[in-house]
Amino acid sequence: MEAILIYLLKSGAVLGLFYCCYVLFLKNETYFTANRHFLLSGILAALSIPFISIKNIVWTEAISTPLITNTATLTTSLPEIQNTIPSAIEAPFNWNLFIIGIYSIGVLFFLIRFSIQYRSVRKILNSKKRKKTDSFSIIETNNNIAPFSFFKTIVYSKDMYTNEELEVILTHEKAHCNQYHTIDIIFSHILIALQWFNPFAWLYQKAMQQNLEFLADAATIHQNVSVLNYQNVLLKAIKIQVQPNTITNNFHQSLIKKRIIMLHKKANSKQLWKLLLVLPLITGFIYSCSTETIVKEKEKDAFHNEEYYKEAHGNGYQEFSLPIKTDKKLIIASEFGMRLHPILKTEKMHNGIDLKAKTGTPVYATITGEVIFAGKEGGYGNLIKIKNNSGYETRFAQLQDIHVTIGEKVTFKTRIGSVGNTGASTGPHLHYELLKDGKYINPKASLGMYPKYHVNKNFSDKTLNETVRLFNLYNEVVQVKLTDIKRNQDDIITRLAFTSKFKNQERFFKNFDIRINNKTNEIFSFYYNDKKQGVQIEYPNKESIMITKDGSVGHVIDHGLPSDVFGPNPIHFINNTIYTQKEQDQYNRVITLGKIERLSPKEAIKKFGNRVKDGAFIYHGESVLIKKTDLATSN
Repeated sequence: MEAILIYLLKSGAVLGLFYCCYVLFLKNETYFTANRHFLLSGILAALSIPFISIKNIVWTEAISTPLITNTATLTTSLPEIQNTIPSAIEAPFNWNLFIIGIYSIGVLFFLIRFSIQYRSVRKILNSKKRKKTDSFSIIETNNNIAPFSFFKTIVYSKDMYTNEELEVILTHEKAHCNQYHTIDIIFSHILIALQWFNPFAWLYQKAMQQNLEFLADAATIHQNVSVLNYQNVLLKAIKIQVQPNTITNNFHQSLIKKRIIMLHKKANSKQLWKLLLVLPLITGFIYSCSTETIVKEKEKDAFHNEEYYKEAHGNGYQEFSLPIKTDKKLIIASEFGMRLHPILKTEKMHNGIDLKAKTGTPVYATITGEVIFAGKEGGYGNLIKIKNNSGYETRFAQLQDIHVTIGEKVTFKTRIGSVGNTGASTGPHLHYELLKDGKYINPKASLGMYPKYHVNKNFSDKTLNETVRLFNLYNEVVQVKLTDIKRNQDDIITRLAFTSKFKNQERFFKNFDIRINNKTNEIFSFYYNDKKQGVQIEYPNKESIMITKDGSVGHVIDHGLPSDVFGPNPIHFINNTIYTQKEQDQYNRVITLGKIERLSPKEAIKKFGNRVKDGAFIYHGESVLIKKTDLATSN
């Protein structure tokens, strides 16, 4: 819808420019043929120029802006992800649709008006009283109508003029026929139908008709017709009250006084400079109208702070990034899956997700790949498809505009377009789809909704806060905090506490404390495990902890051996203390900063004897066993 309105505005602007240039520089000159070509060019330019788009790409250095300016404690409120079907949203009144409706009614009206006028002319032209003269057809009628010509046919009323006057009128109308002025008239009526709302269109049509009369008047005088006699015929036309048909070349056009003035005006070759002045003005305006400046960043953008991700994510950074870069919560207006189509009102599969955003919001590529499609496609409106070598394809639809071309290489830093409302859409949003090997998959998790976040002992407070903020921003189930942070004299983290608050909880609970004495920089990584509905924490030794929604903290042991290798009662050596499986199950929550050695029953018997016939786990390094009663300790 917006594309149509933009086209009409650009078209009207081009037409207005041509008309203003004509009035200021050319209207009062006698270069009628040049003026005719100029006015026809104006119509063609107004109809075609808005379709031309010249892309001017400006590369700029990205400004590294901090993602968090306040390192105070993060908010504990749950994020407000809105998962609603568009049809349930109270959409604002669609003014674009209303304006397009009014415009369409106007176009239809003027097309019908033109059709009626054409049928009226055809009814006269179908008269049997037609005679051939040279290459013209002449129709004499007894009706009280103004003399006119239509292509190669001339019509006049023989009772309204003397023979001498008719001879002058026929010479005038033959000039219209020889120069095919009917084509200009038809073009002007098409212009009025498409630009009926534009006052410049009506003035333009009048200027065209007037210039055609100037041409025919000049051609008549060149046929040795006395200027005085011709002037008298024109003056007589003023006294005859007839209504001319507007789609024909009429002898009884208005502004007879202006025509008489132009008859007496002589051509001045010194005024040719005006044409030379007009052309550069129009060319410059058209270029500025058709040029779209696209600003692309060379290095980094505000949301994907390269320094932060290098520090916080390392090699674990997601393959996908967000298509809309914002520090605010993205609103999912419509989820992936079956839904009631907001326009068709039938159950249909929704192969992507709709992200609500304002018109014009920048849209970025979510993968590194190649643009395989960029253009309009049915209900998608303006659509971009990007594919990479891993078999992933991303699609961005309903765009306002497109900033890339087919074959262009893009990364997650490349701005590819802007949020819009094109195609089958009820409001501004970005429709985003993800395909793997040609099959649609839910893109929600791939957008970084549940990425893995790394915590390094060299992290600053700012980076720790940013890590937590990004986790909380796209998680509707649980919020986390890193608290009680202790540092040594080198500003290295030596201790911190991990706290969480699930949706069914009223406050944050401390899950565990971590003392850092490991040699690696990474303390742990954490992410939301959607399948198990909990926060999974992984250590460099590949041990992990699962914090579940009931507040419990479970030690997740990756045996590294098939489960049927161990017996029912393996032994656990923790902090130089022996725990049976039953005793270890009493805690079932163990944090170790060292390596866990796994011994199969055969290996355990060989090392410790038959008392460990079911296998053993040896926890190297300081370990912490957390009791269930500790879970209620609040932060």
